[in-house]
Amino acid sequence: MKRSILALLMGLMISVFLVTSCGGPRAIGGERTVTPSPNPTLTIGLPATPVSPTREETVVHVPAAAEKAVSWARADVAKREIVAADAVRLIAVEPENWRNSSLGCPQPGMVYLQVITPGYRILFQVGDEIYEYHSARDADQAVLCQRGPASSWDRVSGPPTAPPPGAK
Repeated sequence: MKRSILALLMGLMISVFLVTSCGGPRAIGGERTVTPSPNPTLTIGLPATPVSPTREETVVHVPAAAEKAVSWARADVAKREIVAADAVRLIAVEPENWRNSSLGCPQPGMVYLQVITPGYRILFQVGDEIYEYHSARDADQAVLCQRGPASSWDRVSGPPTAPPPGAK
């Protein structure tokens, strides 16, 4: 029984992958942008270097396929930090092809489907704390993978010591 469910789930994941990856370019009209809070303090794509606060706002593009996951993750950060959701600043939403269904955040003792899973890396900031979430494309939720102080954040390896996802 377990094998048939696993086989069905694996077939479904492969089908979804093939349909989404072979569908050609997506229409730009279904995408929107979000204007995050001011005061950027992190340069994405390079090791983090604090930037002096500015009144200019940074616009982060949020693909339509990531909107639900971004909204859910923002609410999760707000809950963890005990702040209003509008105090959580969206830093980046980056497309990513995860190596398996763990979305780049494997947990000990868990087994994951070994299929390329298209999705997103979503970064938020509250004060000096950076939160990195991973999601699958068109997902309703995201997974908290790591968090740490912005002053020591390295986009390649994350914070120096990433606490487990449930820790504060």
